[in-house]
Amino acid sequence: MRSLVGRSLPGLALAIVLAALGAAQAAAASEGAAAPALQEPDLLFDDDFEDEFAADHDPTRKDSIEGLNRLVFALNRGIDSLVWNPATRVYRFAVPGPARRGIHRMFLNLNSPSILVNKLLQLQFLDAATVLGRLVLNTTVGWGGLFDPALEAGWEYQRADFGQTLAYAGVPSGGYLVLPLFGPSTYRDGFGTIADQFMQPTLYFLGPLPHVYVGSGFGLSLRESLADEIEALKDSSIDFYSVMRSAYWQHREAQLGLTGRSAAAREQPAPAPQDSSAEPEARSAILASSAASNPPMPSR
Repeated sequence: MRSLVGRSLPGLALAIVLAALGAAQAAAASEGAAAPALQEPDLLFDDDFEDEFAADHDPTRKDSIEGLNRLVFALNRGIDSLVWNPATRVYRFAVPGPARRGIHRMFLNLNSPSILVNKLLQLQFLDAATVLGRLVLNTTVGWGGLFDPALEAGWEYQRADFGQTLAYAGVPSGGYLVLPLFGPSTYRDGFGTIADQFMQPTLYFLGPLPHVYVGSGFGLSLRESLADEIEALKDSSIDFYSVMRSAYWQHREAQLGLTGRSAAAREQPAPAPQDSSAEPEARSAILASSAASNPPMPSR
């Protein structure tokens, strides 16, 4: 049995990065005028719990460490060019399309325990039951998730992450943040990324290093599924960083049910969880440099 310290190394490293970047953001914020305080959210999932965090999604006000974020973004793009892009080409050449989609479904199935925990924390018990049913059926009849008989049975794939759970509980985003390797995020969602790792059974059954290997495999599968969209986005973007930043907010607004809200409504609390099976329009952009949680459902 590996030590608890060994198991905590990946989360601890990311926590240190977040803490350092948080200090940089605080220093930058102290140079400007103090921003007006947001309205305190009501009780979790109250009827008036509607739009607070839409105010967090203005990229012109919430990217207070843009210089550092751009540096990390450039680093991530370099890693993508040197590692992920060549690996994606080899993977596409060596593995047929149906097999790649089956492998991607297996990774989605492995992510189900984290989604299940977050659905329970969000008090979405029917969705949690769907996640559990999908996990059992796809793991058994679907050969570990290689196939998706649960979808044929009418149980659609669900999405949830701990950053989303924190948002529904009233935790503000804390500003835009680009994480090394993980890509676009916020301080809240960055912490959520750490928490989600500790909800993965592979960390405890396989240990930290094999867990990293599994995550890397998931990242490669996700990168391959979006390869064409990524290249098209890069070719059509004058400022790829700004496009990714804007797409991230659109992605989270869609997940938090904030899409289409007026500017005046963006000082109110976030709404109750929406149907997590909806596909946000910005998925190709936000996932272009990130293998984070809530991946898109593969085409069959």
